Amino acid sequence: MKKTLLAAVSSIAVLAALPAWADCEADLRDYNEKISASDEQRAGMSARMRSDIRQLRDSARLLQQAGQEGACQEVVAAIKEMVENPKQASTGSPDYESWNTEEKERLKSAQSLGQLSGRMRAEEIIGSDVRNPENNDLGEIDDILLATAEGETSYAIISRGGFLGLGEKQIAVPLHTLKVTGDKDVFVLNVTEPQLENAPSFERGKFGDVADDAWRKKNNAYYEKLE
Repeated sequence: MKKTLLAAVSSIAVLAALPAWADCEADLRDYNEKISASDEQRAGMSARMRSDIRQLRDSARLLQQAGQEGACQEVVAAIKEMVENPKQASTGSPDYESWNTEEKERLKSAQSLGQLSGRMRAEEIIGSDVRNPENNDLGEIDDILLATAEGETSYAIISRGGFLGLGEKQIAVPLHTLKVTGDKDVFVLNVTEPQLENAPSFERGKFGDVADDAWRKKNNAYYEKLE
């Protein structure tokens, strides 16, 4: 699927005109707020569809960095088309109440990572949705930090910023606090949205805080109080 998306983006880059990037960025952020505010709209999206939309989001960022502003606009238009017409992009579009009830049951039966049989690849983890047992969207996993020293903590780096993950805030969640659904589709963190919002955080991509012993102790203590 990634190769297909990249090929489509390459074709768009060749054909697109070049309006101002500021318009594309604003359009993407506005749409991020709209999707994030609509539980009913997100209920019609399969996990595969959400993953595809976020891949398109990443493609839009790459096109912007390459100066292909018009191509970015085309990708944003493709995202809107997928969201507005979920039945064409994925099979099955349950009503929100039914979907929400089923999701809560699925999330509450999630297992800790230590209980899983087999293995998980990094690409299966990065980009995954993170929710709490009440099916509130907490963000997505942007990266994994694996501890190499004995006794140190490994972390899942979660980005906060709406459905499209456009925020600049990142949170280092101890990996052992996460659970995962049976299909390994969604990771579950047993915190409320305000609790995660108040957790120690750092600016996107700047891992200096996580490398600091004092910050890690403060961060780990925060999650220990929530367990």
